[in-house]
Amino acid sequence: MMVGVSTRLLARTFARPQGAALLTSRLASAAPAVSSRQQLSIRSSSNAAAHGKTVSLSQDESLELLNKQRSLRPTSPHLTIYQPQLTWTASIFNRMTGVGLSV
Repeated sequence: MMVGVSTRLLARTFARPQGAALLTSRLASAAPAVSSRQQLSIRSSSNAAAHGKTVSLSQDESLELLNKQRSLRPTSPHLTIYQPQLTWTASIFNRMTGVGLSV
């Protein structure tokens, strides 16, 4: 039903020179008004269903849970995934000689 109304409004509106402003005012008045308080209550009720209840844990239990979660985390590959190159060794040697000469 709304599609038919908006199509008729478009046909009538663009036949007139001031059509765009008239179209927006008519479409805005045709839309149902929802107050900001109603929008807030709708948002807060939908967010309440998304969150679960929290359970308080003792310090030992929380530490045990944290360690368990840490053991399941993937470790990122470090320098072991790269092939050693000549520039690395030259840079390391340069740093070591710089530290040696500064002492």
